[in-house]
Amino acid sequence: MSHDTDKLLVTADILERLPPEAVEIIQILLARIEELECRLGMNPQNSSMPPSSAHPHAKESKPKRKPSGRKRGGQEGHTKHQRTLVPPEQVTETITLKPSHCRRCGWTLRGIDSEPHRHQVFELPKIRPIIPSTNGIGCGVLVATFQPPRRCSTAFRKDNPVRGSSRSRHC
Repeated sequence: MSHDTDKLLVTADILERLPPEAVEIIQILLARIEELECRLGMNPQNSSMPPSSAHPHAKESKPKRKPSGRKRGGQEGHTKHQRTLVPPEQVTETITLKPSHCRRCGWTLRGIDSEPHRHQVFELPKIRPIIPSTNGIGCGVLVATFQPPRRCSTAFRKDNPVRGSSRSRHC
């Protein structure tokens, strides 16, 4: 048997003092414990169990990484990754913010900063659909008339080399 008797606190001393029937039962039970401990670590990835037998919300146990000794986040001396500011001539709107006092020390702020801190936010314009309307003249009777050609997005135009399908019937 390959079980560890020291781990279970069953020593050879104890087994010698017990009757042979009890020793046999203990050995059977120790073998059963060892078998059950081996089955505890089984899952569908490392056994012949079907994938459906895994708990749907069970998380994979990932091995813990050894600490590298560095702090989290950007390290000192690393190159900065940020979007470059657009020149002031290309900005569509400038909002000047002038606080009345310093938020750290509370002093009253006066004057003009020659190089203020600049922050830019890129906002996309609101998308509005194009809704063409045709007006017909008549007495109310439905008459077949010329319809203007339909507009469609550039993704489905015939002159676009990258289209969804060569057989698409759009435009």
